[in-house]
Formats: sequence, C-alpha cells, structure tokens
Amino acid sequence: MQPVRKSRVGLYIALIAIALIVIAGIAIVVVVTNFLKSPEGQRLQSAIGKTERLEDAMPNLVQAFQRHNAEKGDFPATVEVLTAYGLTAGNLETINGEMKYTKPAKDAPPETVILDSGTMDFIQKSEVRVQVTKDLNAFKLTKSPIGKGKGSVEVKL
Repeated sequence: MQPVRKSRVGLYIALIAIALIVIAGIAIVVVVTNFLKSPEGQRLQSAIGKTERLEDAMPNLVQAFQRHNAEKGDFPATVEVLTAYGLTAGNLETINGEMKYTKPAKDAPPETVILDSGTMDFIQKSEVRVQVTKDLNAFKLTKSPIGKGKGSVEVKL
C-alpha cells in the first residue's frame, strides 16, 4: 500500500496570494513615487512643508507679539522688531519668507488679519492659508471641494 499523498493546492494558493501582495505593494510604491515627482506632488510637498514651518513658528511669534504689546501698548511697525521680544531668528526668517504682515489700526476689530500666508495650493483644487488676527489667534483655513460644491473649514492652531 502506498502512503496517501497530500495535496499541495493550499500551498500553491498561499504562494500565489503572497506573490500578489508583494506585486501590489511594489505597484503602490511606484505610483506614490511617481506622484511625488509630478508637478502636483511637488506643489503638495511644498505646501505641506510651508504649513508645518508656519505652525511651528506660531507659538514663539504670538508670545513675542504679546510681550511687545504689553510693553508698548501697540503693534510693531515690522515683524523684525519682535526679535527684541523673543522671536527667534529662524522663526523671523520663516515668517518673513512665508507671510505678509500688516500693522493694524488701533481701532481695528480683533478679527482683523495682521499676518497672512496667502493661498497655498494643495491637490485637486484644495487651498490652505495660515492667518494671525489682531487678537493673536492663529488659524489654518482650508478650502477644498466637497462633492460638486466647495466648502471652507477653520481650524484654530
């Protein structure tokens, strides 16, 4: 009597499944890499980097504004003045390179924008901008398509 030979169908199915998973993983890496090298991918990376740099600089910037305003009772003519009030050189460089400062009038309402990054384009018609208001609240505003319309969401930093 010969021993019963076990079927290897299960083994073959498992090997095929593993091979398909590996191929799918490689395909995903290739697609993502090609996207990141495309102009749209470069725009996305640039906007994300700019947003992160601004978010990192905000606490230091707001503290410097608060110190200046406590001492002088008014906003500075330029952001450079804030280095004497604790704004680091690196954060000053980030703010000057990425945002536009406008000194508010003394009687301007608290929601007046004093610092604005301008529009940063993301993918699929999405936009982000970072703003600081006179009452020293920092906002990241996101505008992105929702279905067929467009919406806007404010997120306080």
